[in-house]
Amino acid sequence: MRGARGAEYLADLNAARKRHIPDAPFAGSAAYREKFFGTMGGRHGTADNERLQNTYHAQLLRDNTMASRILAALERHPGHQVVHLTGTFHSEDRLGTVAALLQRQPDLTVAVISPVFTGTSSDKSELSVIENRNKGDYLYFLLPLPEEYRDEARGREAMLKKFRKVPETTCD
Repeated sequence: MRGARGAEYLADLNAARKRHIPDAPFAGSAAYREKFFGTMGGRHGTADNERLQNTYHAQLLRDNTMASRILAALERHPGHQVVHLTGTFHSEDRLGTVAALLQRQPDLTVAVISPVFTGTSSDKSELSVIENRNKGDYLYFLLPLPEEYRDEARGREAMLKKFRKVPETTCD
């Protein structure tokens, strides 16, 4: 889905592409919406920015598509485990893809492994664990990025630039 076009984009897909769209493609939670708009600079989901709303719908479509594919893999391979690697935004705090999985199959066992950046190599890891305990079931600690990569505005602009460059069609 192209973030610039919005949810209506799905109605224009041909039948072959529509079969790849999961049920409830835009299912999400209030907590995830708030996290998304807070990260992207919006005002908690208000309709003041149509492009941001459309980008949020694209994010939900990605999460719900990943969840449906994971469940399909488990159905095809009963008794097996699926290891799914994704960006932290899709799984931290058990939101995004994790929430979509559990919404579709509440009895599913899901473990979230999340990275946590520490301040310095001398940080007390106990404090980092307490502050970040909800990010995942298991945490792994990383030293901070070099100074030149820590500019929050630069990171946000890079993310927005990436969303702007998403091709119109991504699956055949």
